[in-house]
Amino acid sequence: LSNLNAAEGDLIKSQFKFAMYDKNNGWVGNLRSLIPGEGYMYQASIATSFAYPKPSVDGLRIASPTQSTPLIWQVNAEDYRDNTSLIASVKVPDGESVDTDHVLGAFVDGVCRGVTPAVYNKAMGEYNYFMTIYSNTTDEKVVFKWQNKNTSAVYNVNESMTFVNNALRGSLRVPYALTLKELEGN
Repeated sequence: LSNLNAAEGDLIKSQFKFAMYDKNNGWVGNLRSLIPGEGYMYQASIATSFAYPKPSVDGLRIASPTQSTPLIWQVNAEDYRDNTSLIASVKVPDGESVDTDHVLGAFVDGVCRGVTPAVYNKAMGEYNYFMTIYSNTTDEKVVFKWQNKNTSAVYNVNESMTFVNNALRGSLRVPYALTLKELEGN
């Protein structure tokens, strides 16, 4: 996106990931590159245009999907027509490290609707969760669970949210704050 004149707070999202523009740090989030043939939605704070760069013979690298470590929860995004974006922070238990070894999951009636590992947020200098949450219905209650991948401990989260299609909850500078209650099963 180097040839795009982005403004503070601009958002680009694919069906699975998203990133937000910060004037001091560039694009922050879990969407790291654009893949030819994939669809993207761009929400701009000011009217702008963008031309997707064409591959050339001079060595322009085309991004390809990467295989990541399987997460504890899985979501089948293709089952849902709508999605919303969440930038969240999680207050972890005392003594826990704050890094990419943690996973946040979103659930509606026990069914996983979103899952993401922690991502470093350069704007805040901390790890946050950039999650896409899926639904076919507005106004569903979304609850969260948090997992420490090192210990496999799963915590229920105190906060919940109502699903609103194409909304953004939280921001780079003020993530949606989540707090943990108890270990699952306790």
